[in-house]
Amino acid sequence: MGFVSKNFVIVLAMNNKCAAMNGGTEKNMNQLDSIMKDIEHAIRRNKYYESFKNYVNIDDCKKMVEHLFNTNFEDYCPWTSGFHQIIASDVFKILYPMIPEDKKFSVTMDYHLCNPAKALGVSSFKDIIDIMVDVKKYRPDENIEPLRELVSIDNTLTVFRGSTRKEKNPEKSLSWTIKKSVAISFATDFHNQNNGYIYTAAINIDDVIGYCDVEFQVIQYDSVVDIKGQKL
Repeated sequence: MGFVSKNFVIVLAMNNKCAAMNGGTEKNMNQLDSIMKDIEHAIRRNKYYESFKNYVNIDDCKKMVEHLFNTNFEDYCPWTSGFHQIIASDVFKILYPMIPEDKKFSVTMDYHLCNPAKALGVSSFKDIIDIMVDVKKYRPDENIEPLRELVSIDNTLTVFRGSTRKEKNPEKSLSWTIKKSVAISFATDFHNQNNGYIYTAAINIDDVIGYCDVEFQVIQYDSVVDIKGQKL
């Protein structure tokens, strides 16, 4: 969970050729400067910046972006240097528009699975809900093929969600699962002293943003219905 797939940065190179590759030195340098300014602005606006600014070096971030451009993003993982975990969502929001359309879905799903800031409790996909909703239109049909055998006659499937606390709006939670056992593991995770909650709901398969084999995740936003909560 600590690192975003290096495919994330390699894919971005397809839409951001470095000056050495295409000869557009001035144009690329202007683009690079613009990206750096956006990233610096985002870092300083991050609500956790004051608490973590000693760990987020803006100059290092700028050098890292320049390095990515100069090396065409090859063999480089952004979370090992420069881009601290705290600003993972900030950076992703800036880079998302640059990802080629045929790669947007796979890269975003990688990011969903690997977002390092989630583990720190300082980032949430609430920060990028618009992106998660947008990326559904790029979802290949084969992505949800494993779910079709679970669909009922009304084109819905049953999904589960586990939480260590009672959730006010579980329908706005992105991660659900088709396996109740997985939901139970999340409801009792993090050394929870009190039993957590299990939510059961239905979702139309056409409303699924994406499906991930990891933890049998069904990614959705505000599409589950008939939600029932139960305390373990």
